[in-house]
Amino acid sequence: MVWIDAKRSLDEDHRLAISERLGLFLSSFALSLSSLTQLGEGNAPGKLALLRQIRASAPVTAEELREKLTRKGLSVPSADWLTRRLDVLRKASEVVRLGDGSYVPSAATIRALGTTLHGRSSPDVSRLLALARGKR
Repeated sequence: MVWIDAKRSLDEDHRLAISERLGLFLSSFALSLSSLTQLGEGNAPGKLALLRQIRASAPVTAEELREKLTRKGLSVPSADWLTRRLDVLRKASEVVRLGDGSYVPSAATIRALGTTLHGRSSPDVSRLLALARGKR
């Protein structure tokens, strides 16, 4: 499987040309192309969406995070894709992976994301509502 993060949508001719060239390249290593996926075709979550959901749901495992993002209408290409994104965030000290494999935002990330004081859109209120829903 190969993922392409193109700056614009690819038409079928471009996809076919890329697939052929990738197939040729991979065959030199005795590998074959099983599928070609263009990121951005769906509604893949960006860094900010990941961090906001982690903050609201912390501590959260990668699988729980994937389910929550999918329920919000975001498209997570695969579990491996999400794990790689979480590793990038972890290496940038934006999230912390706990011993049980769950993720929490770092203190710096919480400060950087900021807060609002009014209504249900407040991160603090969202967090409390998420905790209350989780205990039912």
